Amino acid sequence: MADRRQLENRGVNLAVRLAIAAPFATLGMIVLVKGAWAGGFATAGALILATACFLVAGIALAPWVAEAVATPAGNLFFPDRKYSRAQPRYSIPEGHRARCEFQAAMDAYEAILVEFPGDARCFIALMDIAVTELHDAALAEGIYRRACGEVVGGTDRHRLDEAHAEILRDYR
Repeated sequence: MADRRQLENRGVNLAVRLAIAAPFATLGMIVLVKGAWAGGFATAGALILATACFLVAGIALAPWVAEAVATPAGNLFFPDRKYSRAQPRYSIPEGHRARCEFQAAMDAYEAILVEFPGDARCFIALMDIAVTELHDAALAEGIYRRACGEVVGGTDRHRLDEAHAEILRDYR
């Protein structure tokens, strides 16, 4: 809702700035063309006046253009997305897995699932460990069945299904 209002305000802001800038830009073009046709010393005065008109038009549009360019660029470094609670710490189970402590890694993923039920990334990692490290396809299938009950809809479920098919295909 706030984003929609902000977009509407940006549109109104642009309309107001264009209403100011357009007459000055048009006047600048007219003066420039008439001065060029006149030739001689009249050209110098026309160039100065046209430049002043273009400057006013540019100043009127500059804040809107700066915001339109700087907001997306700034979001690369300072994203607007804020989380209301801490995100899962995948580094702990990934560290256990890197040290070949597979049971500890699975326990750490299970601990994440206690706090964040339905986390598809954890279920995918658990299935992957079960198949690639423990060579237990039945365990991976059990994890997948459990995940089907906890991961609902959307891209997470699609990722889970794709990972299940890929992991079991590679195992066979």
